[in-house]
Amino acid sequence: MVRVRTLAHLLVAGTLMTAGACGAAEKQAAEAAKKRDAKIAKQRALLDEAREAVEEGEFDDADRAYKKAFAIDSDLDILEEHVMYLITVGRTTDAEKVAEKYFNANTTDPKGYELYAETLIAGGKGEQAFEVASQMVKFDDKNPAGYEKRGRAHVLLGRVDEGLVDLQKAVELDPASPTYHTALGLAMHGQKRFNEAGIELLAALKRKPNDSMANALVGMARRDQGFDDDAKTYFDRAIEIDSKNGRAWFELGLLYNRQQKQAEAENALARAVQYSPYESRFWYGYGEIYRLQERDDEAIAAYKKAVDLDPPHPKALPKLITILIDREELDEAEEIMAVQLDRYPDQLTVVLPRADLFFAQKKWKLATEAYQKFLSLAPETDPEVPRAQQALVVLKKKK
Repeated sequence: MVRVRTLAHLLVAGTLMTAGACGAAEKQAAEAAKKRDAKIAKQRALLDEAREAVEEGEFDDADRAYKKAFAIDSDLDILEEHVMYLITVGRTTDAEKVAEKYFNANTTDPKGYELYAETLIAGGKGEQAFEVASQMVKFDDKNPAGYEKRGRAHVLLGRVDEGLVDLQKAVELDPASPTYHTALGLAMHGQKRFNEAGIELLAALKRKPNDSMANALVGMARRDQGFDDDAKTYFDRAIEIDSKNGRAWFELGLLYNRQQKQAEAENALARAVQYSPYESRFWYGYGEIYRLQERDDEAIAAYKKAVDLDPPHPKALPKLITILIDREELDEAEEIMAVQLDRYPDQLTVVLPRADLFFAQKKWKLATEAYQKFLSLAPETDPEVPRAQQALVVLKKKK
């Protein structure tokens, strides 16, 4: 009997131990679920914070919130949203740093290559973008993203024909993608093939009709095809969808400028730089509006912004130096040139205004050397080549 009681006791004890173990496991699972839910909630809160900061134009706050949200569990959707946001507002250097960090830590992830190449293209770094995109194509020759990135890198480097081949390949591989139609359309637009560009950009819009940027780009194409009323309709639609779309305001401003509606153009471009303050092209356009109205002080301020941003707009520095020379403000021009020479010593858009400044300062030997340097670097098709050659003729007489 004792043995039976002992056995029964052991059975009961085993049952209790099993029940206790199950209870502990359930408790651990519940705690894990609670932590997971808390982490998800925190990430969502940070993402909401980032998007709210975007809406309010608080760029640094948005950047920090995106970084914190991504750090919780490396969600690639958050990373992509963060990177594209930085590119959209013109903070291409910051976008590149964010994408490069993930790229270096995840060398086998195709998304890392895609995002990194996108930031390099946005920052004007064609050679690096081409190398990264070429690796994408090598890894998977059926991946349209690789051809799209490589095509845009080709275009950036001036190899337009090769770029168009790659971009058309991307569209062939994924004809339903608005991204690839957009890239092909923009490349064609850059070659002034406005009708073909319009077809591709409209194809992109048909695939995402409620996208603000897609509407803005179709408006751009219609404007450059000469259909101003159509263009205005698309710009209005883009702004209706997203009133803070800097690109839409910029393209609308160019339309108003062409129509010689300077007050409307000024207002539209003011909105463009307000909503995309890190986009040097918008600041350059803003400066042009003021220059055309001979409002030099405002033009100088806008050109300075376009010059100081990274990357600077290539036409801004020559325009800025020209105005300062005309105003005989040579000391300020020299200070600005010193900074730009330190940043981009051999860039054509820096070398030529430097020559002009030397000429204005009557430093004939230095001016001669600078114009000669420009001619040694510039392609024969550069529209400034005849002016530099004529300057050398004048300088030879002064010697």
